[in-house]
Amino acid sequence: MKRRGARSLVCLFFVSLFLVSCLGVSVQMDTPFYVVFDQEGPFDTAVLNGFRKWEAASEGIILFNVGLEPNPTLKSCTRQIHVLWVPPGHSVIKDYETKHPDAGVLAYGHTSCFSKTVYLVTGRGLEEMPESDLSLIAGHEMGHLLRLGHHEDLNTGIMSPGFPGLTEVSCLDMEFFCKAHACDPYRFPPCR
Repeated sequence: MKRRGARSLVCLFFVSLFLVSCLGVSVQMDTPFYVVFDQEGPFDTAVLNGFRKWEAASEGIILFNVGLEPNPTLKSCTRQIHVLWVPPGHSVIKDYETKHPDAGVLAYGHTSCFSKTVYLVTGRGLEEMPESDLSLIAGHEMGHLLRLGHHEDLNTGIMSPGFPGLTEVSCLDMEFFCKAHACDPYRFPPCR
């Protein structure tokens, strides 16, 4: 009986390890994310600048490269981020708006162990926005890919709901990030 209990504990340990690594419970910060755009366009720089807001706020702990992830394996979660321009009728956008009818989605970030995607919705004004606003939206969606939710109040950081006036990652954003990833937010520039 004792032997079976020990075997069960070992099995439970490995199942837990699998869930933690495959379901994306933790984000490795020792290797960069790799960003691929579905089509090259004039907005790629603005989107990448939005992602890089996190790179600057974390002093390079979060890194981004453009291109394909080298040597991806099934043993670890993907570091590949796809940026897709989609019409309002795209199934992912329709599904989100069905669950949140008052949302009026401009962009949506979806993450799992095997897929990280930022959807930018065409025909809703993103193409006409100043690059600084598009960067803010991309930075906000990147926060979702880093497993962060919205702040409760407007204008408290890049993760504020709606369209906040702040354009940089705030101390509150870093507090949320560090709560999710076990770090000290006060070692990073937004909280100093």
